[in-house]
This record gives sequence, C-alpha cells and structure tokens, in this order.
Amino acid sequence: MAHWIYNHTSAQTLASVVLSALGTCDTRAVAVLRALDSMDRPDDLVAALRRHAMEPTVVSGNVCLLSAQVQELCEAELFNGFDEVWIFPFAAPSQDLSTTPYLQCHPKFDELPPELIRCLEQTRPLLAAGDGLGLNYVTSSASLSEAIKSDLRASQ
Repeated sequence: MAHWIYNHTSAQTLASVVLSALGTCDTRAVAVLRALDSMDRPDDLVAALRRHAMEPTVVSGNVCLLSAQVQELCEAELFNGFDEVWIFPFAAPSQDLSTTPYLQCHPKFDELPPELIRCLEQTRPLLAAGDGLGLNYVTSSASLSEAIKSDLRASQ
C-alpha cells in the first residue's frame, strides 16, 4: 500500500496544482478529466472539450488528455469549480474511473470512501486533484507534494 499525501486547501487552484504535477513529468503524461464544471459524463466532457477545440481520447471509458492539452485547459482558465483531474505519468489507466467516488468533496483523508482509496491504489496516479469544497489533492510523491507547497509559497 502506498503512502498517500493528502491536502485540503483553499489557497491554491486546481490549475496550479495540476501544472505543478505536469512540471515533474515528461511530455508523455496523460490526464484523465473526471469532471469539468460539475459535468462528469464522458459524452458531456468530450463535447465541452470539443467546444474549446480540443480532441480528447477516450480510453476504457476515461476522457484522456495529453499534458499539452491539460496545460491549455489551465491557461484558458476552464477549471472553475467542481472539476477533477488525475495525472498519470505515462499511460491512461485500463480501469474505468467513472464509478469511482469523486475526490472533490472530501476535506479530510479519513473521510475518503474506501472505493476511492482502492482505486488510487490500483491505478497509482501521480496526482489526483479535485476542487469542489476547497481544493483536495492526493499524491504518493513526496517531491511533488513539496513542489506544490513551494509553488504556493512563491505565489504568496
């Protein structure tokens, strides 16, 4: 079982945390967009992304974006609340994440549903981040956790 580093904050944005994670990956990183502005159905997510001239790939039911596309989403300020993104260093998970509970509404690690923790263990994302009731993110990378905190200190 991985040691997960969990944080709940209102001082950072989903975009800033996602960009910190992408900064530690190479260009092969893949993001699974689980929710965008409360939309969570894959068909709705794909349609919303296409309205912004992005062509996602759907893998095992997951709406996937390349790291450059996620950077574009961040720069376009499309993450405005009730969004969730999971970053995988090299490939999308083969597991459909659509039945997994969302991270965005759990301000404490011990409140995370067991199914969510099991999914994190099985798929091993570099970062899972959701903004709903504040920003919640989880990583098993101590260096990424420190990079995120450092980015926050630098922006204050």
